[in-house]
This record gives sequence, C-alpha cells and structure tokens, in this order.
Amino acid sequence: MIQELLENLSEKEVALLGEGSRTLELAEGEILYKPEDPAVSLYIIYAGEVRISPGGDETLDAGVALGAGDFFGEMAAIEGKAHTALARAVSPASVVEIEWQCMEELLDRQPKLMRRLTQIIAERIRQTDRRMLEQVQIRAERYRRLYERIALVQEIARKMNELLDWDKVWKQLLQASLRTLSAERGTVYLLDQSRKHLIGQVILGDGLSSITLPVGRGIAGSCALSGEADLVGDAQIDPRFASEFDSHSGFTSRAMICAPFKDPAGQTLGVIQLINSAPDSFTPEDLDCLTLLADQFAQARDRATAAAELVDRELGVAVAPVMARIEKLVQLETGKTDSRSATEAKRASLAFAPSIDAEMKPIRFQTLLKDLLAELGEAESGRFELTGDPYSGFLTGDRALLQAMLAQIIRESIEAGAAKTSLETRDDEERVYLTLTLQPPGVSLEANSLALRLARKVTALHKGRADESLRTEGSRQILLQLALA
Repeated sequence: MIQELLENLSEKEVALLGEGSRTLELAEGEILYKPEDPAVSLYIIYAGEVRISPGGDETLDAGVALGAGDFFGEMAAIEGKAHTALARAVSPASVVEIEWQCMEELLDRQPKLMRRLTQIIAERIRQTDRRMLEQVQIRAERYRRLYERIALVQEIARKMNELLDWDKVWKQLLQASLRTLSAERGTVYLLDQSRKHLIGQVILGDGLSSITLPVGRGIAGSCALSGEADLVGDAQIDPRFASEFDSHSGFTSRAMICAPFKDPAGQTLGVIQLINSAPDSFTPEDLDCLTLLADQFAQARDRATAAAELVDRELGVAVAPVMARIEKLVQLETGKTDSRSATEAKRASLAFAPSIDAEMKPIRFQTLLKDLLAELGEAESGRFELTGDPYSGFLTGDRALLQAMLAQIIRESIEAGAAKTSLETRDDEERVYLTLTLQPPGVSLEANSLALRLARKVTALHKGRADESLRTEGSRQILLQLALA
C-alpha cells in the first residue's frame, strides 16, 4: 500500500523523506503509541506485524493487524489531534517513522499524492465500516441468543413453580435445554445415596436406555466430583472421557457441557449433561445458560421432594384407617386373610403409610425370585421372564417387602397390557440393579400407581431408589436399586 502512495516521488522528494525519518525496532508486545499520545508521525511497517486497536481496547473485534508495506497514524496527524487507538507490535517488528512535517511538504508539492492519500483513507474508512457492521450483526445474534436463554430460564422458573411432580420436572427441563441449546443428546444424572455413583435418570437421544457412572469417571462424573460446570470442545481427546458408552450406542460424542445442581447447603445432587451442539460447538454463553437451568433444577427438586413428603405423610394419616377397614371387610366377605384382594389392600396400606417397619436380614436373591414366582401363580409367571444371569448373591433387607414390591409391579404391568415383563439384574461392589422392562412398546404404569409408590418406599428402606424411564424404542423400564449385604 505504501508503494502505491509514494511510487511517483522524485529522488529529491525521497531524500526529504529520508531526512525526516528513523527506523524503530519494536519487541513483541511493545506499544508504539496509545490513546491521547500526540500524533506527529506517519508509520510504515518494514517487517513484522502491528495491531491497531480502536479506543485502546485490544479485546475489540474491530481491531486490525497490519503487516509489511502497510502504513498507519496518518488520520490523527492530518487532524492535528491526539491518537485515539493503541498501536502494539504483535511480533518483533521494524517500523519506519516519518515526521508528519516532511509529509506535509510533499503533499504541498504533489497534489496527486494528496488525492491518492485521500482515496486510501476513504477505502480504510469503508473497510472499517464493513468490519463494524459485521461485528454489530455478530453481536446482535449473540444478544438474540442470550435473550432467548434468559427467556427460557424465566419460563422454566415459572413452570417449576407450578410443577411439583419431579418426574415431569426433569423431563421438561431437559427437553427445553436440548431445544434451546441445539444439543443432540442430554442426560440428567442423580447421585445415589452412597454418593459414589451417578445414575442416568432421564436420557434423551438415541442408543442408550441407562447409564451408571462412578463419581469422578467421565466428563459428568468429573463435574459431580468438582462441583463445577465444564465445557469440553472435543470429548474424544479428553482423557476423562468414558468412551464405552459411545461404543455401546454407536453415537459419536464431540462437544459437551455439564453443570451440577445442588441442594440449599451447596451439596451436589446430580449433573445435567448436553452433548453435540448442532451449529459447531458449545459456547461459554451456552454453559452459563445451562448453569442457570441447573439452579432452577435444584430448586424444583427441593420443592418437589418437600411436597412429595408432605403429601405422603398427609395421605398416610388419612388413608391408613380407611385401608385397614377395607382389609377387614375383605376378610369378612371371603373368610380368607391371604386372598389377593386382602394382599393388595395390605400393600396399599404400606404404600400410603407414613412409615414402614422392616425386618432387615441377609437374603439370597435367587430364593427371593423363587418365592416370587410361586406367589404369582402359573398364569402370571408365564408372562414374566428372567433375562441374563440372575444375581446370585445376598441382599440385606426385608424379603416380604421386596417380594410384595416386585409382585405388585408385575401384576400391574399385566393389567396395563404388558404381554411380557422381563427382569434383568446386574451388580457392582455396593448395589444390585434390577431393570424391569414392559413389552410391547407403549405399555406404562400410571405415574403415581400403587406399584410405583410401594417401589419408592421399599427401595428407600433398602438404601436404594426406584424410577421409571422411557427407552428410545418406546418400551417402559422400571429401574430399582438395592444395597448389597
């Protein structure tokens, strides 16, 4: 650019410039001038690179990097005012400084030189305008996305205040997070009672129906351990990444964001994780949004838990005498105390009771299964099957309560239309996990059914939990966790 400006100068005029110039050697990061410094020179870059940052703010996207052959500083010199930008060497640079007084003498002798300088300045102004317009458009898009996220958090907060059903809360929240942050897959994890494992309670996306992670393993496990939100640009090169889930599902995880949600005391309850952003990758703004959503999630869980405990307590007080009366009437009519109606009445009393007395003893799990099949009878046991290798070890618990819970789930599944209810077991060092799958797809228990109420109470007594989830192919699963002996 400087060559175009000075190409028609005579030897005398070039010599004049040489007399009024000097060469500056700038180290990387060295400042040539800053805002409010007097403007007395024109600068030509001989080698290296110099960045001009308007207003002195080097974080501005409008800043421009100039290289060999470019010149700068002319605008402030022409106006006779101080500099309004910061000039800093991006790399070691050689810069020729020409006193503006010499340039003015040349401009007086060479009207064409002044016209060419004016054209160059005009083109620079147009380029600056284009850059500014591009940045305005980029920032407008960022603000639009930010406002969308703020609106989402506000809407979620409003809905969370209306919803006390925890199962509905987490599904709606995760769906909203996937939609707004353009993610392909999402999981809500809860810490188990031992606080050593994360259990995937809701999994939206193809390929997986259940996930269990030790705390500290995987990106989500690391998030649970640190209690800090995390953004990972490429999970495949992150040493914490648990790749076995991709191998199992056929899914390829790339970008990830995770945020923990915590109770009022600041203790982590679980983690929300989103995988693969549709545009390219997640941004820090996306992570901020997920963190806000995690706060809403924690508040909603706290409210839902408190409400559920209150409802159970009040229902237990109100329903217990009624259920006792029904059980007595059934016994009078049938003359049997072990009839199915009387059994279900007793289980209803347990499901709604404020507390349950349990006789905790070592139980061989396979003996429990044998007694369960005997209770179900030929017709019902024919619609129930064990898959895989059943757990062969011992539990510590109340065998009658565990048997009643499993029998009630299977019977209600049959009544709901399940042609087959299968039970699969697996275990680790501390727990046994029971997965009951209802077939065909679409069969489901009522969200607050007697079976699920009983399951939640009984598993809680056994230092576990019970949940219901929808698999990707549409079948319904009931997930039970029980502590080992």
